[in-house]
Amino acid sequence: MISSETQRILYIESTGSDLVDASDDLNNFRDGSVTLALESTGFIYIGQYLPFVSRFFDLETFNASPASLEIDYWSGSEWKNTVDRRDRTVVTGNTLGRSGYLHWRLNRYDTNWTNQCDSNNVSGLESGPQIFDYYWLRIRPTADIDSLTINHIGNLFSTDGEMYSFYPALDNQVTRDQWKRAAPGTKTGWLEQGLMSAEFIIRDLKTRNIILEDGQIFDVSKFNLCSIHKQANIIYTGLGRGFKDQQDATQTAYEDAMKLERLNIDKAADGVLRGRERLIRTGFANR
Repeated sequence: MISSETQRILYIESTGSDLVDASDDLNNFRDGSVTLALESTGFIYIGQYLPFVSRFFDLETFNASPASLEIDYWSGSEWKNTVDRRDRTVVTGNTLGRSGYLHWRLNRYDTNWTNQCDSNNVSGLESGPQIFDYYWLRIRPTADIDSLTINHIGNLFSTDGEMYSFYPALDNQVTRDQWKRAAPGTKTGWLEQGLMSAEFIIRDLKTRNIILEDGQIFDVSKFNLCSIHKQANIIYTGLGRGFKDQQDATQTAYEDAMKLERLNIDKAADGVLRGRERLIRTGFANR
């Protein structure tokens, strides 16, 4: 799970509604969710210690109405538009119609995303908890969303389908039922293990002083293959001692995949990717 000391998530469903702190529910992918009716005057606010340029939305129920999203960042005195927005949750014109990533960039000719010392000085957050030293983003639908259930907002670097292309044996209900002796048919996929895989990768990057926070990752696709192998490793580890060969093979594959170059890491932590930051490498070695 993501610590609420690292990421805060608040929302207001419409003008005049209460501002709700949903950090604990939406940072924990193992437990908790939020169901809301988000009108075109409502917002989801996300704050982190450093600038960030993407978030994965794990949705349980989806928006079925035509709408898009506006994404703004707090400059210290006003909300400003992001640019180059890419919404991977769209289904036939309906944003948040499926789980997926939201990506955005800052306008490099007008980049002044400010670390706000007190969230109560941020427009829209005046009535919320007093949160210090965060960079704030807000998301607003252009039309009313009647009902939406969000399980988690965080990171996912690989999908089940991508993992199955490397490990087809895991695309099997019998295998899923073996996972911690799940009741037959109740475990339909490996999303939790994919989210865990992203956590492992981020922890590794922090341990090697490549990043301070996950928001410095500008291109999540760089870690797709790493995540595929780590996700499989987590699954085989959970299946027990009878899968020792698969555990060793997937861990080796993960370590090899993590020997990466040109990572697109925002080392300056300013929300803008510059030339030399594209050349950063992991420098991983086999253990």
